[in-house]
Amino acid sequence: LSPQRTFHPPPQLGMTLLVTAIAAFSLALPVRSDPDMPHLTQAWQAESTGDGLPGAVGKESYIYEECKKTSETCLQAHIFDYGADNCIKIEVNGGFKYPYGAVGSGTYYVKCESVDCCYAGQGTDVPSIKKWDIGPENLLTKVKYLGKRDTTELFNNSVHGAEVWSQTTSIPFSKIGIDYTFYVTRKTNPDNTTDVVTHRIDYSVPGDTKVKAGSILYGDFKVIKNITAFRDYFRPPPVCEASSVRSCDAEKVRQWESKYFSRSQPPQYATDKGSCTGPHEFCCPAPMDDVNNCPAGARTSDCDAKKSCCCA
Repeated sequence: LSPQRTFHPPPQLGMTLLVTAIAAFSLALPVRSDPDMPHLTQAWQAESTGDGLPGAVGKESYIYEECKKTSETCLQAHIFDYGADNCIKIEVNGGFKYPYGAVGSGTYYVKCESVDCCYAGQGTDVPSIKKWDIGPENLLTKVKYLGKRDTTELFNNSVHGAEVWSQTTSIPFSKIGIDYTFYVTRKTNPDNTTDVVTHRIDYSVPGDTKVKAGSILYGDFKVIKNITAFRDYFRPPPVCEASSVRSCDAEKVRQWESKYFSRSQPPQYATDKGSCTGPHEFCCPAPMDDVNNCPAGARTSDCDAKKSCCCA
């Protein structure tokens, strides 16, 4: 009888089988995919802090309707209300024919110190309302999903499993960026629609030492469904309808913005330059499609209309 031979597989074969087994096991595991990037609710009311006097809690109201031309029936507006005896700021863009308030569309200040009501600018300026949303992504703006985390909203109320989204925007031709971290949850309604509730927004401006990092905290966040009725809420009050209402003192506006509205956008309008038509100048997309994010001196009427900055 011939001796029995034992088969010894080459080491390469063993390694191949091991890699194949690991690959098969990996394919069997569920693949984690990020949720679809949410869009923040564009009509809401909430209690908020992070603006105004330290520790002050106020009521914010916001509406942003997408349209080629704003009007009484396609409105963009924002109210910061920290109490009837404090300075109230009303930004409303209902187009050039908006029929309410002493000058129609504009930025109104109500009960600020001894002033019952006044408006920013010359009475012909239509404010550019900041669109609060996540994205869209482009060459300047990047969005990243950071997973779900437990966090806190206004009054230190706990929020379990909030989606966390990071957004970083670079300001063109500068070393300045704008960073936002959004904490949101989604609520499914009986009609299968979904509401996005914002609980907090952390922000910072890398490259600009004048802007301190901070947080906007929300509470009792209400998504508004009846948009038609909600538009009426943004009409300037009767005290702002009087013929005696005048333009605010520019220095007073700066003081009120610094004291009460430090994180909101101060009134910014197109520069006196008028148009972006100088040598080598062109309209470049504004960060987050918001001309309020354009660097100082980069605002012109023609670029504003394109949601752009004047670049060179």
